[in-house]
Amino acid sequence: MLSKIIVNSRVIWILLVFYSLVGKELFAQQDPQFSQYMFSKMVFNPGFTGIDEISTVSLMYRDQWMGFDGAPRSQFISFDTPVEKAFGGMGFTILNDQIGTQRTTNFNFNYAPRIYWRTNSGDRRSLSAGLGLNLTQFSIDGSVFRSPDGYYEGGQTDHNDDAIPNGLASDAAIDMSFGTYYYASDFYIGGSMTHMLGSKLSIDQVTLNSSRNLFLMGGRAFDVGVDYVIMPSVLYKTTFRKSQLDINTNVQYNNEIWVGVGIRGVTRYSADAFVFNFGAHVTNQVSVGYAYDLTASSIGAFSGGSHEFLFKYRLLNFGIGQNRPETTYCPRHM
Repeated sequence: MLSKIIVNSRVIWILLVFYSLVGKELFAQQDPQFSQYMFSKMVFNPGFTGIDEISTVSLMYRDQWMGFDGAPRSQFISFDTPVEKAFGGMGFTILNDQIGTQRTTNFNFNYAPRIYWRTNSGDRRSLSAGLGLNLTQFSIDGSVFRSPDGYYEGGQTDHNDDAIPNGLASDAAIDMSFGTYYYASDFYIGGSMTHMLGSKLSIDQVTLNSSRNLFLMGGRAFDVGVDYVIMPSVLYKTTFRKSQLDINTNVQYNNEIWVGVGIRGVTRYSADAFVFNFGAHVTNQVSVGYAYDLTASSIGAFSGGSHEFLFKYRLLNFGIGQNRPETTYCPRHM
């Protein structure tokens, strides 16, 4: 009889969390983690939209805590392009995050006007301010739950509990994000905030309150000789209740391949993972990357680490509202 009450470990912890939140609000809903944030900054900052002055498609896929039942899986896709007549860039992102039977999907449209100028040495700089309009959908599949008083015979699912949906339940809400991004040839800084409206999503007796997430990022490139570039970067993340710091350093060779190490999820008392990553500019249009997280927290005892994949494709000589000559794009720092 016990097998009818408890399906597996994933259902156990999800069910316990679900019951503990009945009639309450769920706070600290954080955005997904990505170890290769420095190569696809639109995931956190709409101010980056169109900053590369070339149309780009980016994809990231992340399996976190492999081997841990119900562990997070995240997918991200973006497209951005410069739009001269709009004095900046436009683009969209889709971010999907699944934890056990819970799924959160964000659809975001970004617009980022920007200004350019040159320093006395001729170095070109740009400053952008991006705004994102966001639709968030939250869903939970209650069909995998089992309650002691439920009925599960003949293909029917009735938990006999108002706090647990019998099937797929979902809600959606509108939200906004904002970000600024300052770019020079050898460094960048940026700041952004997601879930600015703090929209609430409700499923039965549970309310999910999207916490505002603040991101501060920065990086610099140091030329070492002719062939090598060292590129350290940092990302500070906070929900104003919990904060973390990501630190990474990549070494790029001949503008073609790179390897890097870092530490992710650093707090005052702990760190979540050590990061090892590498990648390559396969062609002027295609770049790929991979990151492996060696879990440093106690979850590492139950997990085989995290795997993350990156793919970028540049649409050469394509731009909305632009007449540009044939170009060959040479990505120095992704």
